[in-house]
Amino acid sequence: MTVRWFALQQGWPVEHIEVVVDHVKTVITGAAAPIDIFDKTVSISAPLLGADQLARLMEIAGKCPIQRVLEGAPLIRTKAGVSMPEH
Repeated sequence: MTVRWFALQQGWPVEHIEVVVDHVKTVITGAAAPIDIFDKTVSISAPLLGADQLARLMEIAGKCPIQRVLEGAPLIRTKAGVSMPEH
């Protein structure tokens, strides 16, 4: 979404953007607990763009809000909501 928004703001024609995220939990020697590793692959179909423009879009892909949250070691708390009546 972030890449598409940026391309639209620049007036750059982008046909398709695909993001695939792979996740593994692994133990690093000396670490207290396993860590999460995310590998993000971004594929951009934009045949009319130059190499510099595609590089800029990849840079923008690294600044998406979800990536920033994951990089920031978020705290996730779970709480009960109001029960919904059955229909």
